[in-house]
Amino acid sequence: MESHYVAGSCAEYLAKFYILPHTYKHSTVIRFIAVLAVAAMNVAITLPVLDSIYSYRHHPSPAAHVDLSVVMLCVIDICVSLYFLSFLWRKTVITRHSIEITLSLSKTSMPANDVLGYAADTIQQAKGPSGVRVSIVHKANGRQETKTPITFGPNNWNDAKLRSLFMSMKNYGDVPLSEVLDDASNGKYPRLEKVVLVGLVLVTSLILWQFIPLIQLSLEQLRAISNATG
Repeated sequence: MESHYVAGSCAEYLAKFYILPHTYKHSTVIRFIAVLAVAAMNVAITLPVLDSIYSYRHHPSPAAHVDLSVVMLCVIDICVSLYFLSFLWRKTVITRHSIEITLSLSKTSMPANDVLGYAADTIQQAKGPSGVRVSIVHKANGRQETKTPITFGPNNWNDAKLRSLFMSMKNYGDVPLSEVLDDASNGKYPRLEKVVLVGLVLVTSLILWQFIPLIQLSLEQLRAISNATG
């Protein structure tokens, strides 16, 4: 699929077809996957944290027993949890004047006249097939070209306005837009989401089944120590 890009086409297209703002978000499946991932990880990390607290409370000299590993676990847990939870608030808002992209910890607002095009780039994976990342390429006055990953769900490619927006712009990436659209039309991306969701449901169920009784036991042990020292 050839691009119909001409200079200033993005600004012209937005002014004509995005009279009302439109918000694109990750699919419901992706957001549910993020919540499941956070739940599974937090349950799995709770057990070693409780074991470390039990070891500290049970130690003959608690003041001399310092275990920084539990602190590192908590820090990692918080950071990774925030990353996954950010899928709940990531979004792309397109108006007649600009494209605004909200990522994990940042928000980028690009005036329509600063948008040069988009980039569909190959993401090499250590294992499994390569993926594709779509970004908006923009350049403010006096600054270098910047790529900002766009946030939307696979089903948004079925939005005729969004498809036409990308067709009106220049592709700075190494993957043809036609390939991305074909994969979306063939249901490749939703299929991958569903496979990940099923796998994560099974893993989360296994973690809850295995870890919840152990967590309850650890809490009972801590309660017994507290009663004994009290």
